[in-house]
Order: sequence, then C-alpha cells, then structure tokens
Amino acid sequence: MRIAIATEWIDARAGSEQVFEAMSQAFPEADLFALSLEPDVHLDVGDRPIATTWLDRSDLLRRSRAATLPLMPMAWNGLSEESYDLVVTSSHAFARWFRPARSALHLSYVHAPARYLWTPALDARTRTKPWISTVLGAPLRRLDRRSVTWTDEFAANSQAVAARVQQFYGRPARVIHPPVDVETFTPPADDQPKQGGALYVGRFITYKRPDVAIDACARAGIPLTVVGYGPLEDQLRARAAGTSTTFVVRPERAELERLYRDATVLLHPAEEDFGLVPVEAISSGTPVLAFDAGGARDTVTEGVTGHLVPRQTAEAFAAELRERDWSAFRPSELHTHAQRWRRSRFVEQLKNWVEESLASR
Repeated sequence: MRIAIATEWIDARAGSEQVFEAMSQAFPEADLFALSLEPDVHLDVGDRPIATTWLDRSDLLRRSRAATLPLMPMAWNGLSEESYDLVVTSSHAFARWFRPARSALHLSYVHAPARYLWTPALDARTRTKPWISTVLGAPLRRLDRRSVTWTDEFAANSQAVAARVQQFYGRPARVIHPPVDVETFTPPADDQPKQGGALYVGRFITYKRPDVAIDACARAGIPLTVVGYGPLEDQLRARAAGTSTTFVVRPERAELERLYRDATVLLHPAEEDFGLVPVEAISSGTPVLAFDAGGARDTVTEGVTGHLVPRQTAEAFAAELRERDWSAFRPSELHTHAQRWRRSRFVEQLKNWVEESLASR
C-alpha cells in the first residue's frame, strides 16, 4: 500500500511538527510532503526526503505566510502527481488541497480549522493584519470548505477543535491528542512540594494573555517567572516593573526543563486549541492553573492536574492562586498522569484510526 503524509509549514519544534514526526515514524514506508521547511529545522524521519511546494523556493515566499495564503491551495495542487492508497494530512490551513488526497483514502488530522478564517479572535495575525479575515476571509473559507468534500474522515487534537470541525465543516471528528515529549520533562527526584513560585511559558503575544499572569501574581503577592519571546516583551517588562517578576527570554532546553521542574504552579491564561505547555508542566510535576476553555479542558483535570479558572482575568487567577493548596499535588503523580500524552500512545491511536478506516472502506 502506498502512503503519503502531508503537513503545513515546518519551522519549529512545535505541536504540529511533533505530530508530523510521529506520523512519519508510525508509517516508515510513507512518502513525506510539506508546504515549506525551514532549513534549520531537522525532524527524525529517517533517511526520507520531505518534498516541499514552490512556496519553499525562497526565504521571502517561505516567511510571507499572510501574503501567500491565497496561493497555498495552488501550491499544494502542484506538489505531486503520484497515486497513493492512503493520504494522511496534518492540517491547520490548506494541507487537504494536496492533490493525491482527492483520489486516495484521505484522513485529515486537524490542529484547528484555520483560525484566521474561522476564529480570528484566537489568531494574532488578524490583529496586525485585519485584511486577512476582512478581505480574504470569505473566498478562503469557501476554499477551505471545498476541501471537506474529498476528506473521508477527520480527527482533532482536542474536544474543542472537534467541536469546531463539526461547527464549521459539518463533520464529526474523533479526538486523538497530539504527542508530547513527556519522557524528557521529569519531576523533582525528592517528590516533595515545591516552593519555586509561579511560571508562565509562552510567546509574548496578545491572545496568550501573559498580562493576566503578570497582574495575577502581582495581586496575589507571588513571584513569577515569565518565559518566552515575542513582540510584547517591552510592554510586558514595563507592566511588571515593581513586581516580583523575572523574565527568561528564549532559554535553552535544559533551562526550560529546570524552570518547569522548580515551579510551584504554571499559569496558563490563554485559550488554546490543545496546548503543549500545560502537559510539559504536568509531566515536570507542576500543577496548572488554566483558563477554563479550549484544550485546557482536555489536559487540566480539576483537582488532579490543577485547577480551571472560569474567567480570563487577573482577579480570577489571583483569587485561585491565593485560595488553592498547591502543596497538595504530588510531583510523581502528576508525571504519571502525563504519560497519557506520550508519543507511543499517539502512534497507537493513529494506527488504530487508519486500520479502522481502511477496514470500513
């Protein structure tokens, strides 16, 4: 059986890249395709090449995603004329336009229906480039919906995304959580309650709401370490002036692992599609205080891996920080709970999905 796996742009060790890598490892005989591939990103896919579209031919095209959005379906159309029995697409934009997906059994794993089209409030680009949704929104939504007609089955990375697939595409989606490197994020060896203060990990952009984390800890009188990078760095540093807030910008992997391991609680005020950060914290033995929306509902079990906050405000987060007993969480138990997101489980569920789909065809 000939198999193809196609993903969007590959530019970081983020959730979609981990999914693509795990998919390629699940099917070592598959041919691999991507919209574009940053030269400095290396995935463990064996000796197989990753074929890319013509949007990968120059740095300008590769990095001008907003400007090239209307060109993406055309780019996918021209990528391959090969014939396949099975195509699995890993999509948060137009990967379903990969030409062979229209004649093969096509399974689409959705990280999110394109947020700049369907949920622009959750996409940072629409704040700086509003023309994406206002000018391009309607025609691109039509293109996105059109690809649903040749998609046999959907899977989603969280319950929230499955609900959006149903809402926007009118199709059900099984939930298969993405793989997380839980083996490398480990709890403290002594398994004792921690006194390391609060932690925020994420990009410094508006929808991630680092401002909520900073203000909440200031109100609660708890020291905070803010980890990440992004265009709001200067604003956030000014906001945190006079508080017990420390910034760590672009830490090395070992330093990030230590910060996770030492923290008393991770603050996650964003509404995410899934969210790798809470899982990395849980695997490190650190409970999570998260906004009760999106993927956090799949990863933060109330009283087991942390607590959920009903309102996305500093006041609500500060109240939870003060009132909850964070020493009640055992790091080793949190790490054990995080094993449900290990890569081997994702591969097993992916293979089961493929086998069931092939059997029912």
